[in-house]
Amino acid sequence: MSTSPIYVVSGGEGASGQQLVRTVLAQFRDADAQVIVVPHVRQIEQIVEVVTQAQTTNGIIVHTLVDAQLRGALNDLAREHNLAAIDLFGPLMFQLTGLLGQKPLEQPGQYRRLREDYFRRIEAI
Repeated sequence: MSTSPIYVVSGGEGASGQQLVRTVLAQFRDADAQVIVVPHVRQIEQIVEVVTQAQTTNGIIVHTLVDAQLRGALNDLAREHNLAAIDLFGPLMFQLTGLLGQKPLEQPGQYRRLREDYFRRIEAI
């Protein structure tokens, strides 16, 4: 059964969002969902482009944007176009801001930078 595409939008590589989407998809037998990763989103124009594409293909958007401005723009634009947009990082970052008493860096790719040695070993294998 073919479905509309799932767009995974990220300021980084999109690995976190893609992994979570694929993990959830595994719960659906015979799901034939196309997952399209849209990495390195740093401009509002890129947000407009992916929302337009999702609307054209009747897709949904899942995003892991850490930049508050881009995250807000994507959520707002998707809502204006009656598109489903699932914000995977925003609510957690909001809660952690209060819990930790500090603002997030809002810089994509921080996890990968922190684990750079590990990823180099994996790539070597």
